[in-house]
Amino acid sequence: MLTMCHLFISIILDFVVLTFPSSPTNSGAWRMQRVRMRSIMWIVPLSLFSVLAKMLTYWSYNAVPVSITQTCKASQPFFNVVLAYVAYRSRFSLATYSSLVPIVFGVVMASVSEMGMNDLAFSGVIFAVTSALLGVMQSMYAKFLLRRRIVVDTVNLHFYSAFVSFAINAPFVLMAARAHQDNFVASFPFGKVLMCSLMHFIGSFCSSWVLGEVSELTFSIMSTMKRVVVILSAVLYFGNPVTFQSILGMALAVRSYIIGFYLDICSHIPACGCISCRLVVWLPTSYSRSRKSSPKCCHCR
Repeated sequence: MLTMCHLFISIILDFVVLTFPSSPTNSGAWRMQRVRMRSIMWIVPLSLFSVLAKMLTYWSYNAVPVSITQTCKASQPFFNVVLAYVAYRSRFSLATYSSLVPIVFGVVMASVSEMGMNDLAFSGVIFAVTSALLGVMQSMYAKFLLRRRIVVDTVNLHFYSAFVSFAINAPFVLMAARAHQDNFVASFPFGKVLMCSLMHFIGSFCSSWVLGEVSELTFSIMSTMKRVVVILSAVLYFGNPVTFQSILGMALAVRSYIIGFYLDICSHIPACGCISCRLVVWLPTSYSRSRKSSPKCCHCR
């Protein structure tokens, strides 16, 4: 039900963003794209990835602390490099690969220390890692839809993906709600769910926009930095006991995120080295850009 509320609020707010700023003089405004059924069918796999990733994340939350789940999900850059090679035969520098190895060790250290927490701890870790893999597949497929111009921009992609995800979730949620309809309305925390849905929309909308501006690997590394805040907040707020091995594993993984992010930025530094060129070149990155030579902006050619 929580996911349904998130999607419902996202659909409404996306519709507002795409519909109301429709002044003819505002050429930079996002506009609603008319899509055919064929385009909707292209979006269905994206929504399936999203729904499955969320479902596995919630299952993981039921088994292990939030901090462990988010640490496992922070393995996304590793999966991104592997899938990028499988799908596009993309290759990266040795330094990039080296920075990703500690992520695996950090996740393993943090996860193994929590295996004895309860009988569901192992399944919780597996759910979190699988959710991370699905998240990478989701971001790569979203970039594919944008590159093929099946969806014109990230806002339309966010809107139609939420709409299809809502349709996929609805039958299961309605059946579950029907089974507990006696005390459903009385016990449902409407205010908290509304606040949670609004915050989820802001985060999801911003993530979708960033994904349209940077490469898949850059997006994965930036997403892991978000998880650092979630991990620290979860440890402080819930007060769950965390072992020294878990802390060491989290720290090792976080260190690798920072190194990987730094290397990804350095790989896009133009030959001229000026700050304005770095900003122009780094933001619109893609796997198709050659790694053999440093790019130059229009001012330095």
